[in-house]
Amino acid sequence: MMSDYEVTVNNFIHLLKTQPELFSKDEKTELVQLVNSQSDDIQSLSNTISDWCEKHPQVDDALAELEGNVTERAPGSTKANSNIPKYEHDQRTIINAIQQSSATKSDDDKKNDKT
Repeated sequence: MMSDYEVTVNNFIHLLKTQPELFSKDEKTELVQLVNSQSDDIQSLSNTISDWCEKHPQVDDALAELEGNVTERAPGSTKANSNIPKYEHDQRTIINAIQQSSATKSDDDKKNDKT
């Protein structure tokens, strides 16, 4: 079973991969810098993500919705949502997810420009 810290980091990575439109280019740049400035410790990374999300309500709401799905499926448990893949919980994985979400957004923008 994942700790609360691991669940937060895991769900945040999942948001980056599945809902990149929630994050502006500037926010992604800010996140890379924030994550890089932390130790590669799950508690530190989770707290940094939580603090950042509090200042970005749209992302915070989406994260809360993911975490809400966990409690709906397993009341009183911190068991991870079985629909969300388990990711590595380290700086590199978070930064890769941020960078991949930027690439995805850019590709989407290119498609939209053609229409």
